[in-house]
Amino acid sequence: MNFPRRLLITAVIALQVMAAMAIGRGFGSDLSSTEGVLRQHLDSLSQATTASDSIDIIYGMFDMLPPDRRPAMGHELYRLVRSEEGIEGALGVLRLLTMIYKDNPEALNAIIHEMSTMPESDELQESILFARIYLAANQARGESPESLREKITALITSDSNHISDHYDRLLHLFTVCMYVREMTHGPLLAENLRYLDRELRHRPLSTYAIRRQYADMKAQIFTENDEAADAVDADRELLAVINGMDSDYRSRERKHMALHWFRYRAYTRMLRNFNAISDQEARQYYAELNALADSLPEVRAVYNSLHYPDIFYLLKIGDDAAALPLLKKALATETNISRRRFLLRQLIDAARHTGDDALALAAVTEYNPLLEDFIQQKIKESEQEITVSHNLASVHKQALENELEMRRERGHRRNIAIICSAIALAVALAALIQLMIMINRCRHTESQLRKTNSQLIQRRNILRNSTDEMLQAVNEAEKAQHDKTTFIKYISSTISLPLSSIMEYAYKIIDAPDQDETSRRILQRFAEVIEDNSAHLRKSARHLKALAHGEEFQQKESNDTFRPNFDR
Repeated sequence: MNFPRRLLITAVIALQVMAAMAIGRGFGSDLSSTEGVLRQHLDSLSQATTASDSIDIIYGMFDMLPPDRRPAMGHELYRLVRSEEGIEGALGVLRLLTMIYKDNPEALNAIIHEMSTMPESDELQESILFARIYLAANQARGESPESLREKITALITSDSNHISDHYDRLLHLFTVCMYVREMTHGPLLAENLRYLDRELRHRPLSTYAIRRQYADMKAQIFTENDEAADAVDADRELLAVINGMDSDYRSRERKHMALHWFRYRAYTRMLRNFNAISDQEARQYYAELNALADSLPEVRAVYNSLHYPDIFYLLKIGDDAAALPLLKKALATETNISRRRFLLRQLIDAARHTGDDALALAAVTEYNPLLEDFIQQKIKESEQEITVSHNLASVHKQALENELEMRRERGHRRNIAIICSAIALAVALAALIQLMIMINRCRHTESQLRKTNSQLIQRRNILRNSTDEMLQAVNEAEKAQHDKTTFIKYISSTISLPLSSIMEYAYKIIDAPDQDETSRRILQRFAEVIEDNSAHLRKSARHLKALAHGEEFQQKESNDTFRPNFDR
């Protein structure tokens, strides 16, 4: 898309003013060359027609300016890149501003706040982490020894393994290293560096910023601890990162990106740790370092002020005579006790190798009190580490006691749970056994019920058959009863009718007036016999009639039994 004309004019004017200020205040020994390059960039910028071309030119001018002139242009560059290239380009500029403001906590907080307004991404998280690392370094530098010990103890005891977010764990480990580095360069720092290195290897980062920062910090720490092999490995890692950055920047035509200081430190440190590199590597690094110094006047100026690379290289190739005057010159200005101790030790060795006993004696005389100071410094650092270790031990002891108490409590609860579980299991087992018994009983009962049901069905069939037989018997009994009743009625009627006539005639015989006494007496007796037996027959007929009507019949032997009587 076309670059907005108004924004272009504003940028050009601002850049011209800043460039003029920078040129007027000077750039060192290469003023005319720098001024010429800047003017070429300004001419190119005034002719640019696209945002991409303008941004590339401004990046070139930004890289050319010295650090104290970059902030204002960096802010303009950030606004321009964010509006034209989006979030990824804007994050790159913010990382550059982080490097510029690395010693300004207020500015770093503002940069972090600006980053937090952008959409979530891995690059954003790494950029925020990059700024927070510098912020932690600033905070560590401002702490007193007592506060450092307390904060280191608190940081170490808050285990980073319990932090779920990868970037938060990295920030925690970086912060621990920053605080420990302010107190000591001893085993405690080396241990936490190993933790940090393992975490970084667990999930490689996509940007160069943090890897470059970590490799540079690690190489410096190992160098100060005289761990030459580890320091050389860290510097090789730093050079690999720098080469990757240089390739990436050149692909975007950023020709003036200030990566040379990282190369200068890496080459100088590797020459300083010459015991861990080969002669061929020493010659290679020394040649590359001189080529870098020859191409950049500011690097050459720093190089010539101390001649450290020359000293280390001469010591590596065994030219002690040439190294002696340079060692003396470096010791005249060096104040750092660690570096001064290293230079004095090299001076003593070089003086002995060249046979300059007086110089060796003078160096030893100076070296002994320095060594005592260095030992006292290390003892103090060790005491600090011991104090931290004691604090950590106290915290760990308390944590272990709490953990032990918690485990006891958990064990108690677990035992209760086991007992309850055992009881519940026993109850469940008893219930299961009872259930199985009930199931067996139910099965047995079911079997019995089936058998009983089968028997009942058989009996029902038998009863059904018996009922049919009973109904048939009842019908036959009813028929027999009917026949009996009919028969009794018939007999009763048959007996009663003639018996009435007989009795009527008997009465007439008895009551006949014309008969003589003898005849009358005989007939009367005969009539009485007839009447008596007729009465018995009448009574029997009544009983038969009662039976015919279903009335109960009780036979009385004296009165009810019919017996003919002929005694009269």
